[in-house]
Amino acid sequence: MQIDHRHLKTQQTRAGRLLAAVRDGEDRAVCFFKSDVSQDALTDVDGFRIDAARSVGGGRIASGQTPPGPTIPLPLASGEVAHLQPVETDLFAGLNTVVALRGVESAEVIAD
Repeated sequence: MQIDHRHLKTQQTRAGRLLAAVRDGEDRAVCFFKSDVSQDALTDVDGFRIDAARSVGGGRIASGQTPPGPTIPLPLASGEVAHLQPVETDLFAGLNTVVALRGVESAEVIAD
């Protein structure tokens, strides 16, 4: 069995913690925020126009139009930027795959 490891590039912002920012196509990005970021903190900024925002388990997700490039302005009034992480959907190409994550088991338990 092969186990791939990835580390999220989290970032503390003035509004709370950004868990990840990923490119979704050439001119779109998705930002995943921890539950400490309020819905009111999300806003359109120059370079990031939100077209979808929702909450999953209290954490905020904002997706929208962004310019191409390795960094994006965050959809927060603070003017901060984030470095994008690559999307790796090709890992699952041609596979009948399910991914499940829990934050309580150790890596050893998950590998078992």
